[in-house]
Amino acid sequence: MANKPFLWRFVLALTVTVIAVVFLVKTIEWHKVDDETKRQIFTPQEYAKKYKSVIKLGLDLQGGIHLVLGADMSEVTPEERRDIVDRIITVIRTRIDESGVAEPVIRKEGNTKIVVELPGMKDPERAIELVTQTAYLEFKLVDEAYQSKADSFIDEDGKVKESLPLPPNDELLFMERVNTDTKEKEKIPMLLKKTALLTGDELKSAKVDFGRFGEPVVSLEMKPRGTRIFARITEENVGKRLAIILNGNVISAPNIKEKIPSGKAYIEGSFTLQEAKDLALVLRAGALPAPVQILENQTVGPTLGKDSIEKGKTAFIIGILLVFLVMLVYYKFAGFLADITILLEMLIILGAMSLFNFTLTFPGIAGLVLTIGMAVDANILIFERIREELVKGNSNVAAVHRGFEKAFITILDSNLTTLVAAAVLFKFGTGPLKGFAVTLSIGILASMFGALIITRMFYEYLLGTVHVKKLSI
Repeated sequence: MANKPFLWRFVLALTVTVIAVVFLVKTIEWHKVDDETKRQIFTPQEYAKKYKSVIKLGLDLQGGIHLVLGADMSEVTPEERRDIVDRIITVIRTRIDESGVAEPVIRKEGNTKIVVELPGMKDPERAIELVTQTAYLEFKLVDEAYQSKADSFIDEDGKVKESLPLPPNDELLFMERVNTDTKEKEKIPMLLKKTALLTGDELKSAKVDFGRFGEPVVSLEMKPRGTRIFARITEENVGKRLAIILNGNVISAPNIKEKIPSGKAYIEGSFTLQEAKDLALVLRAGALPAPVQILENQTVGPTLGKDSIEKGKTAFIIGILLVFLVMLVYYKFAGFLADITILLEMLIILGAMSLFNFTLTFPGIAGLVLTIGMAVDANILIFERIREELVKGNSNVAAVHRGFEKAFITILDSNLTTLVAAAVLFKFGTGPLKGFAVTLSIGILASMFGALIITRMFYEYLLGTVHVKKLSI
């Protein structure tokens, strides 16, 4: 007769193990190739899809950028202050997600501070620009009557002369361009009408495109209401220049040649491809509801991360070897079965981390090392109970059955209390502590599965199929 208890446990253990191996292989293959190469061989969609099924390295392991931002509340009304930081976080998260930064950490700290961690990002200037740019887009007409005299309104320092007031309802802004002869950037004064005819609130999308000569530009598309407004503006001002202003700087001032009913426009400038991409995603995400200031800026080098990984590997290997040795010496063949179970548990833990898109941090490695020690607890409880039953004179089958039965409640109680502690750490802890809590929780569940399913499967095979006469325990 078929050994049914063994068969269903074997099928369950095999299924879980195979799934773990599949996801773990994806992680191994992913980390064998450097990030720059991956972005070259995969489309953005493929990259994002593959990235969602691997274990990622946190800021402390792969290096990156740590920022602390402060929200400027000086111009925010009391009614808006209640949720202003949450709104800022939403905008920043959208920008960073679209930029392709892996597993960013963005969290509120206190009432006005925001912590941003960008693992793998190496350019602090780009990071700061990405999260602090207000992205306020406006369309204003150039005052053609006075634009030719714009230089006369500024002094040698590039400031508006107090002795010569600007024309009524005008403002003076600057447009930056590269001098074709000197190759240096210069600022061109622009006299604009103060009234904004259209703002970024009416923007539907922004994406990178290429101009007539292959230069990167940002293509804009308006919402239905913005499209109607833009069509009316271009129809009524044919022959005039319409300035496109971002955060108070004139990006470009193209001449309106005809009515544009499509609601599409282009922002042209001296952009690199990366700058154009960043500008497009910032415009898509929208403007920050309040300005932010950089309170803290730290760049974590990848060298520290490599050292941490190597030390973590060493601790991991030493921990496993010591546990294996103790179990073999003390429990003999039963210890050997427990060692196999621990290996399978570690495989399941790593597979689960890949499946759930886990970010591994240095505290997470500590959680893995701790899990190794805790993984044998359940097996030790079971083995000691079996020993007690054998001493009482029970048969092998009865001793194993009662040993697992008596140990079950103790295993369940001890692991549930640890899970509760891990849940509290996850709820109230910061990023690294959360990583430790998640790793510990996955490890506890895997160790329970290993002891109650895999270890028992081994004994049911030995007693129900092989029919061993004596247990080495």
